[in-house]
Amino acid sequence: MINNAGIMPHSLLEQARIDDWNRMIDINLKGVLYGISAALEPMKRQKAGHIINVSSVAGHKVRPGSAVYAATKAAVLMLSEACGRRSSRIISAPPFSPPVPCSPNCRRASRTRTWQKP
Repeated sequence: MINNAGIMPHSLLEQARIDDWNRMIDINLKGVLYGISAALEPMKRQKAGHIINVSSVAGHKVRPGSAVYAATKAAVLMLSEACGRRSSRIISAPPFSPPVPCSPNCRRASRTRTWQKP
């Protein structure tokens, strides 16, 4: 199952667009939580399957006007890591920024991270 939903209304925090914040949290973070919850039980029953949570470059680097979006995507990374410690079947896809050429350092930093059970 691939969790790849997100919205990104830009605004500065002092603009207090609380409705936008709630929508981003509901879609970008809660959507991932609901997807994981819906997929886990069938995966256990069939003893197969993977969950891939797609995050964003914004989960690593905040840009002006995207603080809440970045926070939701950082949360997806942390959630993936926490879940991945319990199951090697939950991973986070590497973030990338398609319109920007990727340097060698970028390629090293954006490799898919898979967490194994301890």
